[in-house]
Amino acid sequence: MAKIPKREQIVRTRAAQLMEQVQSLGLLLKASVVRRRFRCGKPGCRCVRGHLHQDMIVTRKAGGRTQTIRVRQGRETEALAWLENWRRLKQILSRLTDVEMRILRMPVQAADPGYAIGFADSPSRSAMAERGARAHARTTARPASKRPRKTGG
Repeated sequence: MAKIPKREQIVRTRAAQLMEQVQSLGLLLKASVVRRRFRCGKPGCRCVRGHLHQDMIVTRKAGGRTQTIRVRQGRETEALAWLENWRRLKQILSRLTDVEMRILRMPVQAADPGYAIGFADSPSRSAMAERGARAHARTTARPASKRPRKTGG
């Protein structure tokens, strides 16, 4: 098996580091979190005088429908932390995609084209190009007698 170039090793190490960050995130919350201030409607309540009640709600789409729940007071910090983990996950995945695109743009080793994905016996690039050229020649260079006839229509 061919040796992976140093530059590619560095980029793959960065990808592994990003994957470790993904694994260390913990629980995720893909939703909208909103603090809501409201009046309860009781005539003698302090909210009538301007001291509004406050709670936190979480809204998400599930099966094409909007699902909304009220977060209990002891769980508010957890919900915010999970939401932050979701945001961090999206950032990490964006960076990971950039790294993977960089790897895909790197040249493949000529001695072993399958080294990157573990296929030692995969066809070489030149063999695939040659096969493609033969197929192209068969479809474009047909003699006039062997070309398909046009049907009336």
